[in-house]
Amino acid sequence: MILFCNGMRIAVHQASVGTDRHALIEASCHDLTFDAQGFSLVRGKLGAPKLIGKTPPPAISFTTSGETLWCAVSLSRGLGIDVACPEEFMQPYPVPRVFDPTEIKLTETFVHDPLSRLALLWSLKEAVAKALGTGFNTVDPGELTATALYEKDDKLSGTIATPKGELPIVAVPVNNCWLALAQQ
Repeated sequence: MILFCNGMRIAVHQASVGTDRHALIEASCHDLTFDAQGFSLVRGKLGAPKLIGKTPPPAISFTTSGETLWCAVSLSRGLGIDVACPEEFMQPYPVPRVFDPTEIKLTETFVHDPLSRLALLWSLKEAVAKALGTGFNTVDPGELTATALYEKDDKLSGTIATPKGELPIVAVPVNNCWLALAQQ
């Protein structure tokens, strides 16, 4: 599937967890009409995946949900993907430590189930943390706050405030879960 975040095209593919990540990268690059040959997949200092080889390499991000591996590729920089499901947020969950009441209220217009709201917000925060290039190694989930959400073309778009400014996000429902993307 192709999604747009802040005007940038992002190719997203899914496969079973055991799938070779290079195959997912190649499929996603093909959707962006970009030649993925000649790249090597490595991990950065904080564990973030990145491609090295040609200049400039596309941005990539991975996540898993159950037995599904998801891959996102963009020709821009700073990309994050996450998938979260409502059952991940059953009690006890430290809701006040992770989510601000105003951002939970922000989701009520679009998502009726309280656990699905938490899944949406978590997927957005995780995607943003990955787009920053650090994951939650240097930023706390409570430091990331949804500040705007709007619905367009069966997806939610908006912004998440970070200690370094706001990042654009997009989220779509997938199999009773939320798939979120963020891009610098």
